[in-house]
Amino acid sequence: MAMTVWQGSGRELADLVMSTRNRPLVIVSYVPGADELHLDAQRIADEAGDWADVVLVRNGTPTRELQRHLPEDWQVFGNAARIYPRPVAGRKPEPSRYFMARNPREVERCTQELIDVVLALPAPASGTALPAVKPAPPVPTEKAGIVKGFFADGACAWVELNDGGVAQIAQQDVVPGVRLDWLLAQKQQVEGLFDAERHTLDIAGSVLRPRLLEAYTWGQVVLCLVLAADADRALLGPLPGEEIEVLRADISSNDLDEVDSLLAPGQVVAARLVLDAGRRRLRLVDVDDDDPVAPVPVLVRGGLPWLAEGRDLLPPAGEEPDAGASRAVSRIEGAGVTGAETAGAEAAAGPAGTNGSPTVGATTNGASTIGAAEPSTPKPTDLGSAAAGGPAADAKVRSGSALTDALLKVAELKARVERAEAAAVVLQDAAARAEQVEGELARERTESARLRTENLRISEQRNKAQKLARKGVKTADSKQARELFTTGTEALRHEVYLAWVERISAVEKADRPLREYAVGPGFAKAYFAQPPDIRHKVAKALVDLLTAEPGQSVQRQVHEWRTGRGGDNPPRTREDGAVGFRMYVEENTPGARRVHFWKLPGGGIELHDVGVHDKDLA
Repeated sequence: MAMTVWQGSGRELADLVMSTRNRPLVIVSYVPGADELHLDAQRIADEAGDWADVVLVRNGTPTRELQRHLPEDWQVFGNAARIYPRPVAGRKPEPSRYFMARNPREVERCTQELIDVVLALPAPASGTALPAVKPAPPVPTEKAGIVKGFFADGACAWVELNDGGVAQIAQQDVVPGVRLDWLLAQKQQVEGLFDAERHTLDIAGSVLRPRLLEAYTWGQVVLCLVLAADADRALLGPLPGEEIEVLRADISSNDLDEVDSLLAPGQVVAARLVLDAGRRRLRLVDVDDDDPVAPVPVLVRGGLPWLAEGRDLLPPAGEEPDAGASRAVSRIEGAGVTGAETAGAEAAAGPAGTNGSPTVGATTNGASTIGAAEPSTPKPTDLGSAAAGGPAADAKVRSGSALTDALLKVAELKARVERAEAAAVVLQDAAARAEQVEGELARERTESARLRTENLRISEQRNKAQKLARKGVKTADSKQARELFTTGTEALRHEVYLAWVERISAVEKADRPLREYAVGPGFAKAYFAQPPDIRHKVAKALVDLLTAEPGQSVQRQVHEWRTGRGGDNPPRTREDGAVGFRMYVEENTPGARRVHFWKLPGGGIELHDVGVHDKDLA
């Protein structure tokens, strides 16, 4: 049977592997330029006959696509071959082991072993395995299953269906550009449309696509994925498809910092989402370690938040392109067009097929096929008039002709041995050079990965150092503020005003002014009794409280200050009708601070006390 040279994509070849076939399928992969290690695909096709279909595919992009769209460990690449048995009773058996020659001496043995395994398979079903016209695809049906695992670097998920079958979920069918192991959880229940021909499960009905302001509100600290970075700016994504450019001034307070030394593509960072002059902005410079981070949205119903703190996506080491592959493919594909010229060249050089390379022709349906060239038959020497000498002469002629044929064959075999020995020397030299280059590439990839990790570590250290530096400046300002005023209340109001200037953007100041507020007799003393960094946090919390409109919720936890620790105790009240409230300054930290204040009958605010949350504040 003719062998098919695969011209389609790797995904189409994977579809053929997973389809309901009538015969076993043999896929032979080859690396252009390494002819001495190619398995003899045409010989496999000739000896298998109608027992199996044989496909020859170039190593490179097609084999990488094939790996991404097949179950784990079903791939084939390099100078190798694999057998995919035909489905039996609706189930697809595992593929065979790899058949691969480590050196030219193993090519013949590997080829013969593969042929023996193919011929030992069950008889093919009736019909053709590679029909010219594809049948109409089956109608997808609703099915459910459990996510069992991920492969191809998170590009595919493996699902065990409830009816016992299996299916794949492809990354591009869910949220393009986002790893599936960032969206789905192991053992998660999923449901969707099952394509029996492609063995895929389409869960598009479970995909959630929130808009930016549906997921977050202005002023929140949100997680973002660093998409790109250069010296002056970075591109961050708070949601897939949402890209916001961030300039150096919003990333670092040091004008000498280069953005790509602080942020690396694939890094997950926290930034404050603000609206500035009608334009969306992300600010990293004023985010503190203890600022609460808004919940990250889930993009697949029942799945995981698509971003997580500390989970970065470092780009893998780049794969070196296959040098000369395009030239080799052009040579193979062009041979069918110039078949007569190729045949003439081979005839002039000697018997065809002596180097194990296939000859390319064209089939009647236009598909490229590879067939073994017929060896030229040596012609015996003309013996002249000896043919007319009767029976004895006839015997002598036949004997002389046989001897001539034998001598010609011996000469041909000697020539083959000489060419093989010369090729072996070249091959050994090329193998030594290739091994040296592979070692250098491995060292370069290792060093590249180390440098990426080191760059990320240095970026994190710089971010922490900048935050500490900002806190140090604020601490120095705070120490000076108390000395500039005669009363603690005046110094307190000054620090709250500075926090408002820093925390509220220029475009929001007109809409979020500081409300009038009263300061209780003991509040300023309790405030300045706190460490400088705690005072800074308290001032920020007071800004959030005093810029909220009456009746508007504050971006912090605020609840009534009760007379006891039970939830049924009534709130504290004063004789003038003021009601006590408690506001969070810190969360999830030992000795977290709280602010107590009175909400006055006329709607005003009176600050009462600040201290540790489990302290019984008076």
